[in-house]
Amino acid sequence: MSFKGDPQPPPPPSVFGQQAWTPAAESISIHPATRATVRGEQRVLDVRVRLIDALGDYTKASGQWRFELHAVEGRQTEGNYTLLGLWNDKVLSLPEHRMHFDAATRSYRFQLPVEQALPSKPLRLLAVFTAEGNNYRIADELDIQMEK
Repeated sequence: MSFKGDPQPPPPPSVFGQQAWTPAAESISIHPATRATVRGEQRVLDVRVRLIDALGDYTKASGQWRFELHAVEGRQTEGNYTLLGLWNDKVLSLPEHRMHFDAATRSYRFQLPVEQALPSKPLRLLAVFTAEGNNYRIADELDIQMEK
C-alpha cells in the first residue's frame, strides 16, 4: 500500500546501458505472529513486520517506522476506527538493526507498550515504513485480536 501523492521509489542507476537493480524495500507485510498480549502486568503489542523487495524476497532497510492501533467500530467495511495507540521508532544504525531484526523469521520485531486496557472488539494495526533518504512510504494493515 502506498499513499496518494507520495513520490515513487527512485529508479535504479544505469550500468552499461541497462538499469542496475539494487535491493530496496518496495512493500511491507505484517507478520501473522503479530499480537496484542499481556505479560505479567504489562500489556504489549508484539509486532513483527517484513520488508519485501521487487523480487518478493524479505530484505532489510534503514528508516522510520510508525505503528497505529485502532479499535474497529461497527462493521469493518465502513471504516469506522478509534485510535488506541501510536508509536514511532527508527531503525537506522547497525545496533538498532541488531536489536529489532529477527533472523529466524526474517522480520523486524517491535515490542510496544500499551498504556490502556484494550477492548474486546476487533483491533486493526497499521504499520508504515519510510525508507531513510527517500520520501516514499509503504504500509500494511492487519486485523488482530487481544490474546488472553
